[in-house]
Amino acid sequence: KKQSPQILFIERCVQLLKNGGKMGIVLPEGIFGNPTDRYIWEFLENMGKILSIISLDQTTFLPYTCNKTSILFFQKLKNIPEDYKIDFAIVDNVGHDKDGKILYKLNKDGSKKLDSKGNPVINDELMDLHMQLKDAEDFDYVKDQKLFKINFNQIRNKIFIPNYYTGVEKTLQLLSTDKNFTLKTIGHLTTEGIIYTNKNGYLPRGDEIGSLVYGLGKVPFIRTSEIHNWEVNLDSNKKTSEEVYELYRQKQNIEQGDILLVKDGGPNLIGKTAYITELDTKIIIQSHIYQIKILKNKEVIDSYLLLYLMNLDIVQKQIQAITFVQGTIATIGNRIMEVLLPIPSSVEKRKIISTHIKKIIDQKLEIKKKIRKISLNSFFE
Repeated sequence: KKQSPQILFIERCVQLLKNGGKMGIVLPEGIFGNPTDRYIWEFLENMGKILSIISLDQTTFLPYTCNKTSILFFQKLKNIPEDYKIDFAIVDNVGHDKDGKILYKLNKDGSKKLDSKGNPVINDELMDLHMQLKDAEDFDYVKDQKLFKINFNQIRNKIFIPNYYTGVEKTLQLLSTDKNFTLKTIGHLTTEGIIYTNKNGYLPRGDEIGSLVYGLGKVPFIRTSEIHNWEVNLDSNKKTSEEVYELYRQKQNIEQGDILLVKDGGPNLIGKTAYITELDTKIIIQSHIYQIKILKNKEVIDSYLLLYLMNLDIVQKQIQAITFVQGTIATIGNRIMEVLLPIPSSVEKRKIISTHIKKIIDQKLEIKKKIRKISLNSFFE
């Protein structure tokens, strides 16, 4: 199997290290959390200590490349301790913007901060990061931390992305103590028969119909960019024919009440949702979109409640935290099953929320219908 250059480079760098030798290497962030790359971390764990992980801002290598990257610091050892501390850091400011223009630290009045010699201070968190890491505290879900330490044995599922711990672990710890909510993963809801899965136990997703059949008819082919504000944009410019639609109609089985969720694509689109109304059922959805279907259940969990839960800030933060960027493409993959939903413990609260969300959807639907009826003669009859 052909390996990517960065994987081969990691292996070669480790080979060249002497016992006790250290290295630092910049890698695509996807490697630090993608399930398919876990073997890399197993290799590193068997060769020495992972010293620190520095998550870099997306603008770090702009304007030349927009790849999201992190820095791995590693030490090769023959005698590897069973447990040890790993330094994590999140760097948001790297001294320049996406166009390469230098950015300076600012005072509250907007003026540039000056150093002791009167020179403007560049807003670059990397400059003294090594000193700050020496004073970093252990990870604490109660605190807001950009620098912290985590024990090697506390690492979950070979995920070495700092935002995963600040965005997921912190939130879940706080919610677990709140009696108003019951925390359940999406995976848990599938095993309980509340959310439908295909025969392989995965959430259904769409298909790629191929660009050759674009423009053959009026059936919308829904891509990730057509999902926004809980709605599907039916004015897709990638429409296809009735014949193509029939090829996918039974397989996709798009029904009123289904929820669409963007799983792959641009980082700003991941986690976007849409509710399928009576106007939206005649569509084909792209393979980068999950189709979430709620089954009849005794837990009083319906599609309106799920739509509400999926769009909560704490849930969206979890989705962001499990979104890994490989190059310019982001994905959550099957990690969506790990996302915890804060389901109201009270059945009455669930009903109240569902009723409220239903009203919003109905209002949106009514507006869409009115827009569709507008014509040249609308006000002359």
